[in-house]
Amino acid sequence: MPTRDDLRNVAIIAHVDHGKTTLVDAMLWQSGAFTEHQGEQGVNDRILDSMDLEREKGITILAKNTAIRYGSTTINILDTPGHADFGGEVERALSMVDGALLLVDASEGPLPQTRFVLRKALARHIPIVLVINKVDRPDARIAEVVDETYELFLDLAEDAGVQDALDFPIVYCQARAGKASRTRPTDGTAPDAENLAELFEVILGTVSPPRYTEGAPLQAQVTNLDSSPYLGRLALARVHNGTISKGQQVAWCRANGTVERVKISQLLMTRALERVPVEQAGPGDIIALAGIEEITIGETLADLEDPHPLPVITIDEPSISMTIGVNTSPLAGKSGKKLTARLLKSRLDAELVGNVSIRVRPTQRPDTWEVQGRGELQLAVLVEIMRREGFELTVGKPQVVTRTVNGAVHEPFERLTIDAPDDYLGVITQLLALRKGRMEQMVNHGTGWVRMEYVVPARGLIGFRTEFLTETRGTGILNHVFERYGPWVGELRTRPSGSLVADRLGTVRSYALFNLQERGTLFVGPGAEVYEGMIIGENSRPDDMDVNPTKEKKLTSIRVANAEELERLIPARQLSLEQALEFCREDECVEVAPAIVRLRKVVLPAPERAKLRGRQPRS
Repeated sequence: MPTRDDLRNVAIIAHVDHGKTTLVDAMLWQSGAFTEHQGEQGVNDRILDSMDLEREKGITILAKNTAIRYGSTTINILDTPGHADFGGEVERALSMVDGALLLVDASEGPLPQTRFVLRKALARHIPIVLVINKVDRPDARIAEVVDETYELFLDLAEDAGVQDALDFPIVYCQARAGKASRTRPTDGTAPDAENLAELFEVILGTVSPPRYTEGAPLQAQVTNLDSSPYLGRLALARVHNGTISKGQQVAWCRANGTVERVKISQLLMTRALERVPVEQAGPGDIIALAGIEEITIGETLADLEDPHPLPVITIDEPSISMTIGVNTSPLAGKSGKKLTARLLKSRLDAELVGNVSIRVRPTQRPDTWEVQGRGELQLAVLVEIMRREGFELTVGKPQVVTRTVNGAVHEPFERLTIDAPDDYLGVITQLLALRKGRMEQMVNHGTGWVRMEYVVPARGLIGFRTEFLTETRGTGILNHVFERYGPWVGELRTRPSGSLVADRLGTVRSYALFNLQERGTLFVGPGAEVYEGMIIGENSRPDDMDVNPTKEKKLTSIRVANAEELERLIPARQLSLEQALEFCREDECVEVAPAIVRLRKVVLPAPERAKLRGRQPRS
């Protein structure tokens, strides 16, 4: 079978924060992707993290591609997310490449997302290059991490049916300094190379060039979507066979089985960070094409006379869901501009076009929809993006997506890895025992830190992160990834504390907060607007308490008025969107607006909430 020896397509896969995007930066610099003028002006770190949210959170959310030249070879590089919640991006990226670089931190070693992305790569039977990154870390343990990675390969190879899984090259890298070597350095020292030349040579020698069938008709599969203010929707695709040209008439094989004639109005290929127009692309090329406004992910562009669609890309099913609806609070419309159900439904439909890993289902309410995704983070990122676009939303508590197997209810389970000081071993074990977690492994590296692996129901991890960080004084590190579906484990303990709920509409007063702060942790400060049913704090006791945060002191004399200066308020705890979603109970939801995030009860009036609890409100 003929090959394109002048081309390599490679994906970079890793756990969160193991250095994927930093390595791409170094590869771009050393390949001459930036001009001298750009170097003088300064180029941001993590160049491919172009979204504001990616830079703020320090993670990759969307898979992106770039291209560099090494000698006479073009290397297309796809930077993929490291978080399993965005696994749909990883799966689509792997369908476009012929090899992958697996980055593993020289100190942390393989973590749950490492297992997730490697499992996907081995399932596609593509060659792997192991890159041990951050070898200069003071706490690096290079030999142990290599052994752990071999164990991970052995564990996953049998399931993937790979015979020679351990036959992979190893490169030791310091991505931030742009150095890589095949020679193993001493722990905590830099590689004995001046650049990434050895890494490039390993890529050329390990990753197969694209193969194609001589004389076969055109086959190009769409794996991602983008947009241009000048060209409209762009379909990102890999050409598997044949050639495609600008202005060519091709067959558009749609997902519903129909075939339409369309014209390619513009053809683009990536050069470093820019897309440049080209006249023609051949087998193995990764292209962007314009002219088909309704094309979606997974569809095929084929020869007009002999169309042969490629198999549809398969994506793992969602495991977490939450409801998203219009904002129904008394303070709706204060900061957002997009408030109607029509606009919300249109935006969710638009998200479905470019994000094949989520599902949108109708509910009993015409202004609310159930959105299913891979995890809390993926859904929280979607809500945050919509919030920044001017939407006001009501977001429900995350729930697990169950399945019925042989008449029994099954729920998703997660593989949880925890790194924490061994002083907190007891409290962590207690926390996870309450959540029906089962410990599978515990390793003490002798450095005062212990690593524990659990299999936990996904329900048990909703709201777990905040409590975990509190109990470990912010020192613990946890990561989790979907493991499997298993039988329903029964009722789990929800949040042990109750809520402080405002009983009227008004403005918060410092006098009222001074008396309320003894009851628990407050989420609002003086001057904030509240309404009946809005949650203003966390009660120190298990039950909810209706309170009046708008009560003000009646001033009868100058002396009494000055006495108010002696009131010392504890600063309010400001909840982020993710923290608010974790805090919610089943009868609570989150009001999301461009300017603020509020917690509230699903049912606002106190008498109606009391009826639902089966008792009358206290007098």
